[in-house]
Amino acid sequence: MLAQILKRWDAIRASYWFLPALMAVAAVALSFITTSIDSKIDMTWLDDITWLHANTPEGARSMLSTIAGSMMTVAGVTFSVTIAAVAYTTSQFGPRLLGNFMRDTGNQITLGTFIATFLYCLLLLRTVYAQEDTVFVPQIGLLGAILLAIASIAVFIYFIHHVAESIHISNVIADIGRELAGVIGRLPIADKYAPQEPPPTLSADFAASAAKLVARDNGYVQNLVDTHLVDTASKHDVVVRVEHGIGEFVHVGETLALVWPAHKTDDAILDSLYSAYALGRQRTISQDPMFLVHELIEIAGRALSPGVNDPFTAMSCMDWLRSTMVSLAGCDDPTPYRHDKDGTLRLVVEQFSFEDMADRACHSLRPYFCADPNACVHMLEALGRMASEINGAQRRQIREHAQALLQASLDALPDPADQARVTAAFKTAEQKLQA
Repeated sequence: MLAQILKRWDAIRASYWFLPALMAVAAVALSFITTSIDSKIDMTWLDDITWLHANTPEGARSMLSTIAGSMMTVAGVTFSVTIAAVAYTTSQFGPRLLGNFMRDTGNQITLGTFIATFLYCLLLLRTVYAQEDTVFVPQIGLLGAILLAIASIAVFIYFIHHVAESIHISNVIADIGRELAGVIGRLPIADKYAPQEPPPTLSADFAASAAKLVARDNGYVQNLVDTHLVDTASKHDVVVRVEHGIGEFVHVGETLALVWPAHKTDDAILDSLYSAYALGRQRTISQDPMFLVHELIEIAGRALSPGVNDPFTAMSCMDWLRSTMVSLAGCDDPTPYRHDKDGTLRLVVEQFSFEDMADRACHSLRPYFCADPNACVHMLEALGRMASEINGAQRRQIREHAQALLQASLDALPDPADQARVTAAFKTAEQKLQA
């Protein structure tokens, strides 16, 4: 059930309740701890310190009530500012960015700090009492309330700065680019148990003689634990070929994978293999780098729309996509084959590669970049700058994309001067890609 655990963890990370809830629980525990300490320590020694005055019950109630009330007010303001920032960003740059802001730890900690301070003061307030001969004022607890109030002010100042920074488009793009690099770095590219001989070729009748692992729900493939597929296939001496992987939408009854041979496969094996999948209503970033690529492409497309006309944002997206392609080019060629510890082929699953990344990015960006001379020139320059960091086959692929972009821009740009700029940029890039 590791796939389901990963799915739940991704959902928790993208929630606005988990971290604040943990901080609220910690505040409740802290209130009981400080109250217990206060009840066991004689605080009359404070009367001997002239510059430090112990709080009276009335003063303690007033202080705790003021802090608690102000925390809820500030928490409401914080939540309103967050919603306004999220609404602005998603409307300007794309609705798929909502998850990025929901996963922002800074916003979650800010909300959690205010809620924790409120609960702490509220629970501490109930312990203050003054009867005829008995007075109890939790002095240490009040000191904790003051420290939490000071911390809340500091967090609120940080929050105002953080929100302004987080909705800046350059920071939004950079965060996506860094997340994309992190996801790619976690991808299982190499096959550590691969034998020395070339990978085997699956038989021509593989599909005809294989059992089908079908989807039992509608949705996107959010998580796929390939190690579980390999272990299960090795245990039952079968070979699994994944037909629909991470990020793809499947419907009930659609084939997720083929299990060969069929005569060794039963319902128990299919149930075990199916547990390696986790389906959901939307794509997530945990194992899906193409989802982040699509976010950058969407931002670039919106930036170059007639209503926005912001080529510099589109250029920034291209810079981060180029960085990702270069990092993929430096990796070993990803293999679709997975072997068990004995070197026996157990799993065939397509991996995210430089070719996939280049094709998706260049094909998707071309309709937008070709109509803007500044963006088009920048994209050609970016493609040319990759030449020294990619191999011959990859340079040929990038050169083909540059040629396609040139032709599309010559058709889309009516101004001869713009056409001349684009042509000059293409010739420069072509020289680098041919070297």
